[in-house]
Amino acid sequence: MDSLPIVTRELRLASRRARTYWLRGGLTLVVSVYVLGLLSPSFRGVISPAVTGRALFQFIGGAAFFLCLMSGAFVTADALSEEKREGTMGLLFLTVLRGYDVVFSKLVAKTLNPFYALIAVLPLVSLPILFGGVTPGEFVRLSFVLMNTLFFSAAVGLGISSISTQGRRACLGTLTMLGAVSGLPWLFDFLAGSSAGSRALMAFSPVHAWYLIDEKHYQAGAAGFFSCLGTTHLLAWAALAAACFATPRTWKDFAPNPNQALWQHRWRRWTLGAEAHQRAMRLRWLNINPVLWLARRERHRRAFFWGFLALYFMLWLLCYCFLPKAWATSEGILVTGTLLHLVLKLWLAMEASRRLATEKRDGVLELLLVTPLEVSDILKGLVIGMKRQFLLPFIVVAGIDVLLLLFGLSHSAKSAALPLFFLAGMGLFAADAFSLTWVGLWEGLSARGGSQAFLRTILQVLVLPSLLFVGIGGVISVSGSGSLEPLIACWFAVGYLTDLVLCLVTTARLTERFRSAATGVSEPRQERFRLQWRFWQWFRIKQQAGLDPLAADFSLFSDP
Repeated sequence: MDSLPIVTRELRLASRRARTYWLRGGLTLVVSVYVLGLLSPSFRGVISPAVTGRALFQFIGGAAFFLCLMSGAFVTADALSEEKREGTMGLLFLTVLRGYDVVFSKLVAKTLNPFYALIAVLPLVSLPILFGGVTPGEFVRLSFVLMNTLFFSAAVGLGISSISTQGRRACLGTLTMLGAVSGLPWLFDFLAGSSAGSRALMAFSPVHAWYLIDEKHYQAGAAGFFSCLGTTHLLAWAALAAACFATPRTWKDFAPNPNQALWQHRWRRWTLGAEAHQRAMRLRWLNINPVLWLARRERHRRAFFWGFLALYFMLWLLCYCFLPKAWATSEGILVTGTLLHLVLKLWLAMEASRRLATEKRDGVLELLLVTPLEVSDILKGLVIGMKRQFLLPFIVVAGIDVLLLLFGLSHSAKSAALPLFFLAGMGLFAADAFSLTWVGLWEGLSARGGSQAFLRTILQVLVLPSLLFVGIGGVISVSGSGSLEPLIACWFAVGYLTDLVLCLVTTARLTERFRSAATGVSEPRQERFRLQWRFWQWFRIKQQAGLDPLAADFSLFSDP
């Protein structure tokens, strides 16, 4: 028997999947377009190749580092928790398999495609060496940092997934852990004024290793670069060891104790209200729209927003009291508003994708579809429920944006870029919120689970426009005059165009394919493509066998 039998099986399955090969080719094509766009000023003789090569290395390397850092939440956060929800984890441990067999098989299976994609992109990132803008040492350090960051992120995702059951919680836990490990050392170093203790904590941040890739920074802190690589690598192995230890011990279901049942009853009473309140809400809203009644039942979700807003304001006030000059700058104010927008967008994406994914898993959608309710009534109830939950928080955040803008104009230097940034950010905030609602509803309906729907939603609405802006903005910044106004206009145009296309596509899908996606029935278009693919397979087999394809039988068209 092999030492890791499931790893061998997962590798064989991955070698048969078409997406294993399409991902490498597609990503290479996209990065090639970025490379040609960033190098276009040098082709025209406007800017020296060294400058464009440096910009290419920074943009492509930074985007690859961000994707490697977030890969744990995208590919491994739900790997083990999904097995627990489906009840297949116990079947694995009925055999001779151990915890490390399951953990390492998931590590290999989930990180195979990202690793292949990274290997396909690295040769394109090495092109700036030929232009003279990047040294070979910087490219070697970038390669080590990207591979080590991918391994670290995947290991953290498996560690969180080993102790989780819900995919959404595992994904949020992985994002929180990666954000804390990457950002908290920089925050402590900023607040402590680069003391010895804060510099020692920087070794735990993968972002610090990426910062030291630059030749100037590396010459000033070569020891810090290798210590950061080694520390994050050891943390990754520690996360894998914790996953191997926890996986065989956390998949079992235990009977709840009386204290746990009591707390669950109290939580349900607080979230749904007393029985009299529930009865009054049922009589008021059930006859109007049952879906809206389901959305209005949970009244605790607004409390989470007010709690988060109070905590966010306290942290901002604390930072302003300790560092008033640094925190009152335009950069600090923009970071404050951007982080607030990002948290609310992630919360909206999570809620929009969770609703239909949960109701589809529990069978609620099938019960709704056999009632006299139309699809338009279901969508109307869902949208009104989302509006009820998020309209007031969005108005409050828009008011906070206005206050931050006035604060920035009164405490920082007069700049025309700051109002433009805030106006563009507020407009994109509203557009992204509208797009996240519709994309989240469709992905929650069509994806396999809530975590996958959430990740696909933020990938389309938040990550994809950012990557497009990096490429287009890189060309503008390299070939432009150095002003920020063209970059702001590019950011605004890319975000609005992406949101418009996504809204048009997802609203059409929801209205036309709601029932087929909710019930899992194959659509005529998918069936046609499946028959065409079978016909092509049948034609090739008969042609290779030396037979007349037109004289053969059509047994391949029949379902097994």
